[in-house]
Amino acid sequence: WHAETVTPVFGRLLLTGGRAAGDAEIMVGHEVAQTDGAGHFLIQIGAERRLTAHLPGGATCAAMIGEVTSPAGGYAAIGDVFCTPTTAGTMEFVAAAKTKGQAR
Repeated sequence: WHAETVTPVFGRLLLTGGRAAGDAEIMVGHEVAQTDGAGHFLIQIGAERRLTAHLPGGATCAAMIGEVTSPAGGYAAIGDVFCTPTTAGTMEFVAAAKTKGQAR
C-alpha cells in the first residue's frame, strides 16, 4: 500500500480531425472514467499521465497528458486531449494538446 497525490481534472477527448470521442472508456493509471457524448470527462490523475481510451466499435487510442496545475479547489481544466484511433490491440501515442482557457 502506498499513498499517491492525485489531482482531479476535466477535459474533452477528441479524435484527430476534431471529432469528439463520445462514450469512450478512459483509463489513467488505476483510474477509470467514461466520456459523455461530447467527449467530456472527469478523472483523477497522479504521476501516471498516459490516457488510454477504448472507443465504441473496438478501436483504441492513447495520449499523454501534459503538466497539470493543481487547482485551489475543484477540478483542473486540461482542455482538449487529442488521440488517433488505431485497430484493436495496437495503440498510437499522440501528444495531448492543451487549449487556452476552459475545456468546452
